[in-house]
Amino acid sequence: MILSSASHLFSCFCIKGEGGIGTAFVYHKNGLTLFVTAQHVLGHAVAGGFIYVKKPSGWAKFELNGVTSHPAGQDAATFGLVDFDITISHKFSYPGESPLALGQEIKFIGFPHGLENTASSPSGFSTPLVRTAFFSGVIIDPSTGKKLLILDGLNNPGYSGGPVWAPGPTQDEPTLLGLISGYRIEDRGKSLVYELSEAGERPTDNLFVKLNSGIIHAIDYADLMVLLDLSEDFNTTK
Repeated sequence: MILSSASHLFSCFCIKGEGGIGTAFVYHKNGLTLFVTAQHVLGHAVAGGFIYVKKPSGWAKFELNGVTSHPAGQDAATFGLVDFDITISHKFSYPGESPLALGQEIKFIGFPHGLENTASSPSGFSTPLVRTAFFSGVIIDPSTGKKLLILDGLNNPGYSGGPVWAPGPTQDEPTLLGLISGYRIEDRGKSLVYELSEAGERPTDNLFVKLNSGIIHAIDYADLMVLLDLSEDFNTTK
């Protein structure tokens, strides 16, 4: 079983960028902190622009001091904020320390549709919701040629950019498996809208529904490390 500790919850933030509402989490590098999220949440944001971080009382506006996109175009990015000096410490282990089996239970954390837990973090920011999924495997996306983790579960808009945790050496030290990117919609042929006629049910010609297939796309840990090795956009204080 994986139980997220308070420090893991408080290191996740609800953000609003050009691409809408998503999730970002804090990563420590060289003793400093930066944020990791999905690229599509940030859109075309650059240093000098702004991003919003959610508090129970509303959105707080922060200036970006830099954004680093994944060099191979994966849906992952890092960013730093100006005048963000909250101390956040949490531990996580690495994939090599704990074998992961197909069908293994995992957890992912975030803010579906911008929803948040009732209690704010000690620093006054909104805290995320936790969801369970199962590790299905790794594929090469035929549409992009990029590697994706495939999780079996139900994802919603707003989780994008949130961390994926697998079991670690201790309950308080889960393994960082990857980052939520999105979900696959059902094939159009399985999503047609039907109408009643004298002959019975028949599919409409131009209507279909983009159903959530229950297949979650995530960026894996190795791709995150490629990005983080390049990232120098740390949170700073004025």
